Amino acid sequence: MGSCYHFIVTDSGSVPPKSKSLSLAARGPGVASGKKRPGRGAVRLSATDFLLRALGSKELVAKREWAEKGLEAYSSQHEDDAELKALLLRQLYQCALDAEAHDEAYDLALCMIDLEELGDIARQDAARAALGLGRMDEAIEHVRIASKVCPQSRRSFHLGHLGALLRFSGQLEKSVQAFAEATRCAGPDTALYQAQQALAEAERGSDVPHLRRLREELESGAPQKGYAQWILGELCYLLGDYSAAARYLKRFLERIEDAPRAKCLSLKGEIAHARMLLKKTTA
Repeated sequence: MGSCYHFIVTDSGSVPPKSKSLSLAARGPGVASGKKRPGRGAVRLSATDFLLRALGSKELVAKREWAEKGLEAYSSQHEDDAELKALLLRQLYQCALDAEAHDEAYDLALCMIDLEELGDIARQDAARAALGLGRMDEAIEHVRIASKVCPQSRRSFHLGHLGALLRFSGQLEKSVQAFAEATRCAGPDTALYQAQQALAEAERGSDVPHLRRLREELESGAPQKGYAQWILGELCYLLGDYSAAARYLKRFLERIEDAPRAKCLSLKGEIAHARMLLKKTTA
């Protein structure tokens, strides 16, 4: 793609809370721009109206069509709202990613980054597309930047993702550091990042005597979500409890089967690692 279309020219379809484009659009077609609704039969849909239609579309073909029409309207109506442009591009990005058109998705994510409106969201999108292309180093760099430009509430999430990417690319020392930093700002998810740091340390060859305690903390905490199950699977494997390891890993892999394409790309390393460990537990 490269040119970000001549018009411009979460995982999810979610929109950053700061968006004023959607709050205006909630008033209805033809009113999203703040202007009075024209007479019947003279409604002219705005770029924001098309964005709302793209967001509400479940079918990829329809979502792409509405987003492209939104970009055309953006150009023809001489809009001056970089955030709106970025949100329309993100709809096209999601269509490309779901269709496994990773080159197109990556170009669209870079266009969103250039607009400087979606911050860490655009960086995370670029990382997913880079992973789809097998460009691990680029994915790591995008996630690293995301962890620096994001709101504090999302910092541990990005640092945890960074730690996982570094670990699965063999950069174990840097992985341990990223997980340690995630732990310091994690809040209620601290145990998850502590466990991931311990797993990276164990893979590095360090003695990690508190694996059993970490397992107990995760098992006694809130009901395990999918990600906690894969961490518990590896903890149990290292502790020699292969039946429990297999149980947790199977649950993780079953949950991921119906996950959106974007989430599967983000968890590409975890999925491959879980499958590898599962084979070892049943060998």
